[in-house]
Amino acid sequence: MAVVARNRSAIAVLLLWAGSCCAHAGPLREFDLAGRSMGTTWSAKLVVRDALEPKTAQALIQHELDQVEQQMSHWNSASTLSRFNRAAPGTVHHLPYELSRVLDYMLQLSAHSSGAFDPTVGVLVNLWGFGPRGGRALPPSASEVAEALQVTGWEKLAFDAKARSIMQPGGVELDLSAAAPGFEIDQIATEFRRIGVEDYLIELGGELLAHGQRADGAPWRIAIQRPPGAETDDEMLVFGNLAMGASGDYQHYFEHAGRRYSHTLDARTGYPVTHGLAAVHVLAATCLQADALASLLSVLGPIEGRRYAMTHNLAARLVTRAGRGFTTWDSPEFERLRALRP
Repeated sequence: MAVVARNRSAIAVLLLWAGSCCAHAGPLREFDLAGRSMGTTWSAKLVVRDALEPKTAQALIQHELDQVEQQMSHWNSASTLSRFNRAAPGTVHHLPYELSRVLDYMLQLSAHSSGAFDPTVGVLVNLWGFGPRGGRALPPSASEVAEALQVTGWEKLAFDAKARSIMQPGGVELDLSAAAPGFEIDQIATEFRRIGVEDYLIELGGELLAHGQRADGAPWRIAIQRPPGAETDDEMLVFGNLAMGASGDYQHYFEHAGRRYSHTLDARTGYPVTHGLAAVHVLAATCLQADALASLLSVLGPIEGRRYAMTHNLAARLVTRAGRGFTTWDSPEFERLRALRP
């Protein structure tokens, strides 16, 4: 497989906050919130019809983010994930519901993609300098890669989704960064709806989810930012209960001897991908799906990625390097959703 160890800076999305903080007179109020989680930033825009205060919403969001980080962060040595990664061979671990749900979905994609998506890439991520152990200036040796591959592979995991249990086979390190941020956003959205907030736009490290509309009745607007050197931004609208996941190879990489080594790793080979796919955007019903599927297509590349998107009817945009420029491919479902904008 392949999974993406990504730099969670705002990777391919610019939020267009048109209007003032309070865009609508009367009972509707619209306000912005922001913070940090999982080593990156988050932002949210809410439209409220009651006495909900910004500090209350901020605390609610941060609580959900902190809970996911305590379970799934490979940067936090005390997280549930990190403890599993250090565990002795043969030990069985009971997982929290949230972590189990994310892992279960990622493993489903692993199976559906013949291992092109793999949450067991933690050792490879660290080996190539894209994990919590720090960066590197030189690529690892072939023998180091071969050694890391011995403890990589989704099929090594004995995971029971119903019992929420998993056995550490020995040396396997999970990395859920290709899906956990999207799940965080879904959790926040669930809490918003629980307290009666139906209109919001949430963004975390480039992944986002929109629901409802702005206080002035306009749809939520975003602009998809193309890779550096490409054409100008292509504006689109996200409305209703729709999420967008983004992945790209131009935010986190290192160069050596004239060659670029991307953070997008193929766990089948142990090496960064070389297919030239620069950016991927996926629209989906949940942010967990959008985030993970964008990561998966980034590993598959422009040819196999198109085939996968068509087979599974994904709303996907693939931007590929072509000489000194870029080519863009939109799946039929992506084009259909874009055509729905007013």
